[in-house]
Formats: sequence, structure tokens, C-alpha cells
Amino acid sequence: MKKILVLCLMLSGAAVFAQRRTYSKAPDAVRVAFNKQFQRVDDPRWVIADGKYEARFRHDGQQVSALYEKDGTWIETERKIPVESLPAE
Repeated sequence: MKKILVLCLMLSGAAVFAQRRTYSKAPDAVRVAFNKQFQRVDDPRWVIADGKYEARFRHDGQQVSALYEKDGTWIETERKIPVESLPAE
């Protein structure tokens, strides 16, 4: 029983340390690249994970995230779309 309890505590502790960290600002190179790509976005929420910077924001009414390397290199952009807007089979 004690082994199970210790294992559960270790796993929950690992989950806490695996959380992404939120920052108010990204490095200058990342912010410059972001501002070139998304000129009308004022205040994105910056998150860092695995050494990459992710901006989370709303653009044209959609939830968007853009991922950048530390040197400002753009990696990808993701947009959440409603299921209804997907094409039929």
C-alpha cells in the first residue's frame, strides 16, 4: 500500500513539473517575428515549452496559437475551428 501511495505522489509531482510556464514577454527576436506575422494582435499570452515560445491569442474571431524558436524562426500556427465548418465525408 505504501508503495502505491509513493508511486502516486511521484507521478503527481512529475505532472506539476511538466506544466508549461507562462511569460508576459518573449525574447525580442520572437516578438519581432510575431509582430510581422500578426500585426493586429496587441497582447498575446506567451508560453514556453521545450525551449520554444508559443503565443496564444484571438485573431479574426478564432483561437490561434503560433510557435517560434528562440531565435524568432516561425515553426507553426494552429487555429481552432468548429466541427460544423469541416467538410462532410
